[in-house]
Amino acid sequence: FSSLVIELIRARPRLVILIAVLLQAALWLMVSLAFYHSPPGDLPIALAYGREYQVGTGLGPPLAFWLGDIAYRVAGNHIFGVYLLAELCSIITFWALFLLGRALVGGQQAVLAVLLVMTVTAFGSSTLDFGPDVLARPLWALLLLHSWQLIGQGRRNAWFAFSIEAGVLLLTTFAGIELLLLVAAFAVATGQGRRTLSSLDSPFALLVIVVLALPYLIWLIRAGTLHLPHWPPLADMHVRAVHWARLVGGLLLAMAGVLILIVANSAYLAAYAGRWN
Repeated sequence: FSSLVIELIRARPRLVILIAVLLQAALWLMVSLAFYHSPPGDLPIALAYGREYQVGTGLGPPLAFWLGDIAYRVAGNHIFGVYLLAELCSIITFWALFLLGRALVGGQQAVLAVLLVMTVTAFGSSTLDFGPDVLARPLWALLLLHSWQLIGQGRRNAWFAFSIEAGVLLLTTFAGIELLLLVAAFAVATGQGRRTLSSLDSPFALLVIVVLALPYLIWLIRAGTLHLPHWPPLADMHVRAVHWARLVGGLLLAMAGVLILIVANSAYLAAYAGRWN
């Protein structure tokens, strides 16, 4: 005997994901209308910056602020439009994760992975606090999906989507450069990735990325913010080293569950358990 949910996951994985994602979005929208009479978190600041339509601000690239103001105006100057935009970002994120998981491990396992992610982020993530971080989630998920299509599946037609997403990500958050460097490092570290980068499509993709990010890059140059950070005084190095040690220790402690799962699923431990039995 297996439950109806398990059978539904086995037979109709896409339907399960659509139902779960849409239900979570509807839940957050109902919560926002019932309890969020004023915008949460830093959303008021994001809307205030968005009304100015500046190419760059101290909060980072401008795209999230612009889209937030557009959604606010389209909804008749009501904050519900921004909430709806935030939930749309959440839906696209989970759907892209499902497509990526399906390409890696199959549809049924992808459903379980996405449901686990949704369980973790259902109430612990600032879903309604629309801003650069919320907008970057679907862009990063789509970027990972098309990166795998390029490197793992050899689909050259994914270059166009990859370049657009990478350029838009740079217009969304400061972390876009670091995320793109992670993808580039993975590509350089693998044989398939190096072959993908050596194709004739990669220079054109790089050109598209530069063109999309060029307005913000020009603003950074004119604002004089492109310079190397100053080294801290030697007297502060000890304090900074202790602070970094605490950060790394806290990160390792937070990832202790993942590390335990990796050890528990290692081939050495499985072989040892087999000998013990």
